[in-house]
Amino acid sequence: MKRFALLFLAVLCLTGCSGTTKADDKRKESIEQRNTTLSYEISNQGITDSKKEITFNYKDEMPIMCNGVLCGYASIKQCEKLGIWDWYNKEAEANNIRTSYTINLQYDLRDDIGLEDSRTFICEAFTIGASGELTGEPCCVGWSGFSSDVVLFNDTLMGRLEVGVQPTSKLTKSTKLLLRFSDSKGTVYDDIIVGNSVFKNAKKGPSLLTKNEKSVIKSVNGAKYFITIKNPSVEEQLKSTGELDDFYSFEYMIGYLKKPTKNVDVAKFDEYKKMKMSSKLVVGVSSQSDKKILYNNYPKAKRFIYSNSVDEDDTEYYVATKDVYLGRGAQATYTDNRRVPSTATTKPEYLRFRVEFPEERAARTDDEMMKFNGRFIVYQIAPEERKLDAKPE
Repeated sequence: MKRFALLFLAVLCLTGCSGTTKADDKRKESIEQRNTTLSYEISNQGITDSKKEITFNYKDEMPIMCNGVLCGYASIKQCEKLGIWDWYNKEAEANNIRTSYTINLQYDLRDDIGLEDSRTFICEAFTIGASGELTGEPCCVGWSGFSSDVVLFNDTLMGRLEVGVQPTSKLTKSTKLLLRFSDSKGTVYDDIIVGNSVFKNAKKGPSLLTKNEKSVIKSVNGAKYFITIKNPSVEEQLKSTGELDDFYSFEYMIGYLKKPTKNVDVAKFDEYKKMKMSSKLVVGVSSQSDKKILYNNYPKAKRFIYSNSVDEDDTEYYVATKDVYLGRGAQATYTDNRRVPSTATTKPEYLRFRVEFPEERAARTDDEMMKFNGRFIVYQIAPEERKLDAKPE
């Protein structure tokens, strides 16, 4: 862990940013340069800003401040423009904004920040206009492989976070990014403002996928496999108690295209089974009528097998529970479900399915994760009514 050179006697910060650290030549040089560039005033009371507002450029090393005390640094590693938007944001929906942004950040905190109480360090992103008015809000539209918060321990004082922002109106040349750090103890750090260059330099990211559209996933070990989501529905089904309840059901298909070519251990591929691949997927399901992301299935739910069924005798278990290991060239189709939350009061026009790859995250470094094409795999599909025949006379 890098330590920060402080050119002042650190005053007590009631929010947890207290104490001093040993000098480090590289950090000392960095602080001095940034103080000159950004017109910070250095005194034994801390670092204060001599301007009303500091606007950083894309990928600048930006100080994380709290009440005049330097608590750490942050820098933007990448910004992506996604063709996926926060459909819960009513203002963005009303303005027909069909994109959002995701920002990957490197943070590096002082060694004495919050370790005495294991606080959670949190980042949120907003957009602001020329007058400082909010024009965009935090969002999470898919799986990035990174979290937007971290519990602080000795080995997590430096790392990566990723945050999303949903503009509520079209971006202009004066639109800026506002990063807000806080923690679980109530500390709110000084806002960090980044100029429009962060959006100008945004990389083109993934867009929403539709029914039956295949995504070819490239593992860090060189293997390839495809996935797709299809046939979602919303219907009443029998629970194990015999009561009716509403369920989302859907199918996903996975096919093994190419075996690993690199000696990298990825848990999805079993070396004791001649590198056969697990066919199970992690899928989070959400709807427009409820903000919850649903991961748990209900294998004991039974659905009706005829269009005019009313008896439990005319039902079947349908959720696949066995993890089938596939050889190269093989494929499998799973039927799965999620129970509709009681807070969902209307039938959704669309369902979203966000696919996650925890085995790849565990096998990759942060930089390798940024290159993974499984980030932000999100399907948006209208639920359909299952086509059933009538029960024979």
